[in-house]
Amino acid sequence: MAKDKGGAVSVDASQGAKKVLYLRLRSERPFKDAQRLPLQTKHTIKEDRSVDTAQTKDGGVAAGGAYTSSIDIEALDVKNNPVADMMHYAMQNNLKLEAWELDFDDPVLDDAGKPIPNTYHSLYNTGLLNGWEADADVENNSTIKTTLVMDGPMLGGQEVVESDEIDEVKLYYHILKGEQGIAPEPLYEPQTKTETPVNPTP
Repeated sequence: MAKDKGGAVSVDASQGAKKVLYLRLRSERPFKDAQRLPLQTKHTIKEDRSVDTAQTKDGGVAAGGAYTSSIDIEALDVKNNPVADMMHYAMQNNLKLEAWELDFDDPVLDDAGKPIPNTYHSLYNTGLLNGWEADADVENNSTIKTTLVMDGPMLGGQEVVESDEIDEVKLYYHILKGEQGIAPEPLYEPQTKTETPVNPTP
């Protein structure tokens, strides 16, 4: 969110392709950095609270129930994917995972309002995977799907990411937009100059 010269507030929508998951086995916290899930196509953070209704003589009264938080994760299924292998191992062995969502559209700003290099806002928590699904569709790429059930709500923070990792994320984003690295045809090309009107034939 920013203000223009006239003081009006402009709001920029966050791009889902710039929100990236990093994962790590909690038991490996002392030994290795979290790793980005490669070829991720989609993830969805869900928050739910069950609401019970108690019937009284004056009508129903809503009462808040249990809170749950989870992340639905989808990625292309490829060979030699150590992060996916780690996730599958964690699900099979009931091991806790740490998860970060980094938003590369949302850098942390310094006191002067300028982006701090390589530093981005993040969400974090731990959880368990409750399943593992590997699709093999004859007409589409094979995908893996799973859900990470979190230990409560995601916690806001900030993370420092190496420059080469940021470059990888940008490259990954562009690759997903086309086939075999070829840029797709734009759906719309904005006008960049005034068209000369065509005089009708008298």
